[in-house]
Amino acid sequence: MAVGTHCPVDEMVEIAEVRNRLRLLQPWLEAGVATGATDPATHNALGKIYVVANKDAKQVSERSERALMKTSVLALKPILN
Repeated sequence: MAVGTHCPVDEMVEIAEVRNRLRLLQPWLEAGVATGATDPATHNALGKIYVVANKDAKQVSERSERALMKTSVLALKPILN
């Protein structure tokens, strides 16, 4: 059975962080982003993983900007229609 969107990301991240196992969630979090997840918890967790893994800071910044733009569009959509 796939966990998918049935599991609250922020709660999973908090538990994994306490146990120093955040990196284990990376494939799940990246799959969420690939399917269009716009929640801040997903992108914040990926940012933490990338920073700890010494990933390119530019890549983390670009992902954050895209997530912010998607969230902004979703927030303004009801107002503009």
